[in-house]
Amino acid sequence: MHLATATRWDESRRDALANTLARHPGERAADLSARATAAIDALARHWIRARRRACADMSTRALSRARYRSLGACHERALAALDELITETARSSDAETLERVPLAAARVHEQLLRCPLDAPARSLDEAPDHAFDDALARAVVDLTLGRGDAAEARVAPLQRDYDPSRTPREQDLALRSLSIDLSYEKGRPNADEQARELLSRVEALEQTMDEDRHPGELGSLPLYAVRAARVLAEHTDDPAAALELRRAAVERARALRSLPVSRERGLALFELADQLRQQGEFAEARARYEQSIDALAGFDLTCQAEAAAPDRARAHEGLGRALAHLGEHERALAQHRTARALRVASLGPKHPAVASSEHYAGAALEAMRRLPQAEAAYRRALSLRMRALAAHPDTARSYNNLARALYYQRRFEESLEIHREALRIRLSLLGENHPDTATSYNNIGAVHRALGDNQRALKNFERGLAIRRATVGEDHPYTAVSLNNIASILELEDPRADPAAQRAALTRALELHRAALAIRERFFGPVHAETARSDHNLGRLLARLGDHEAARERLQRALATRESLLGPGHPETRSSRDALAELDALAAPKKPPGAPDLQELTAPEVRSKPPK
Repeated sequence: MHLATATRWDESRRDALANTLARHPGERAADLSARATAAIDALARHWIRARRRACADMSTRALSRARYRSLGACHERALAALDELITETARSSDAETLERVPLAAARVHEQLLRCPLDAPARSLDEAPDHAFDDALARAVVDLTLGRGDAAEARVAPLQRDYDPSRTPREQDLALRSLSIDLSYEKGRPNADEQARELLSRVEALEQTMDEDRHPGELGSLPLYAVRAARVLAEHTDDPAAALELRRAAVERARALRSLPVSRERGLALFELADQLRQQGEFAEARARYEQSIDALAGFDLTCQAEAAAPDRARAHEGLGRALAHLGEHERALAQHRTARALRVASLGPKHPAVASSEHYAGAALEAMRRLPQAEAAYRRALSLRMRALAAHPDTARSYNNLARALYYQRRFEESLEIHREALRIRLSLLGENHPDTATSYNNIGAVHRALGDNQRALKNFERGLAIRRATVGEDHPYTAVSLNNIASILELEDPRADPAAQRAALTRALELHRAALAIRERFFGPVHAETARSDHNLGRLLARLGDHEAARERLQRALATRESLLGPGHPETRSSRDALAELDALAAPKKPPGAPDLQELTAPEVRSKPPK
């Protein structure tokens, strides 16, 4: 472990201190600087050795989890004192301060030596079974690194001998949570039942446990509750129930107490950020992802460092996705590249998780209209997924995004061929009646629309709408996307149609946009990026139909939402602002102000059930 990973005493701070001292007029400046630097170096090295010793003792079962946490808390206090010492030395490098550094370092050193290696467990029921604890920890690492079969092999004997009445609470909750993750990974239908049982167990413990006697366990309960709620939300066919579960999970996670282990806190913050992102609260999601990354950076200092990099990669990827929604695509790209580097270092360059980083990096490049680079990233992701996964839903997603990059480069025939390959995979794996299959039909429709074949476009859009109504229901955001796309075809001017037929088509498009808006308002609420998209589209069409007052109301609402959620410089915010300006400038425009929002790719993320 490099010294800079344990403290903030890195080369840049050494250089800053040296430069300050070089300007110091005192004769003893160089000597005092050397002594201060040596004291801090020695203390930092001792801190690392002490932490490693504790990890080694825990891995050989000479130190229980409860004792490790007690020792870790003591180490963290010593690290805080060390950081304070470094900060004070760098800020006030006068002779008097430097004279005090060796003595201060010795005091922190003494504090480290007093850390309670032999501290007793808080109560008998908290003294864990070391074999159970070790197997569970190793299974978590296996699952994190994509070794699902190995994780299941470790968990099987634990589940076989499991007795909830005799298993310590923390192990009980951890085993339940890991079992849910394994069931979800394997696509088993009992994951939602397991999640309900875990959620009930957490709620019962929250009512009976005492914060003074069980601070560590009580503090980690919201993490298990959030995980259970996430699984239930992903498995329910009721969009309103799913949204309520996610919102309840957010409130639980917001109420998190300070968790004693860096990874638990980091993962809890990650779960919170993911829920917020899926609800469209991108600004707060960004802040929570950043907190998660900070917490997980300290995970290198705990005893499960093997799983640190994949967790951190997920947090960086989540932050990148939130930044993309906020229009900060350059920053999003940097996050996805960081995630990729972490995954390559920990999982190897051919792991499917590396493909995920390439996939989202491609999306960021595409958003910045760096289309050849986006195409290259999508092709790398597709190559990795073809090699590791072959015919798989993720492979279909790579085909989908590659086709999109080709579409934006106006290579429509190539795009159509690639979209058809994505559809072929989805039909073979998921069948006709699946939301992902509907997505392929919608995207094929968009290409036909670009090629000027509006009848084929409409046929594919209607096919996608029928599937979505049958699979996710009338009141789902995916259904709203299909309604929006059909309306976009009806809005096109047909020179062969008489004025009455054209007016009827526009009236039908208006009905579809209003239906899409109603769905999004019910699902997301009035202030959401997806709701703003429907407000924008509806206002644009009302302006075309000559109802300028109603059009202005809708466009102003879309603009206000987009400014508050996405910022004044976001492309969608500018689109609504331009539409309002054009509405003011033109008394009766013949063309709709602003470009139509035909964006299947920006549909809300509502994860479907795994194929059974």
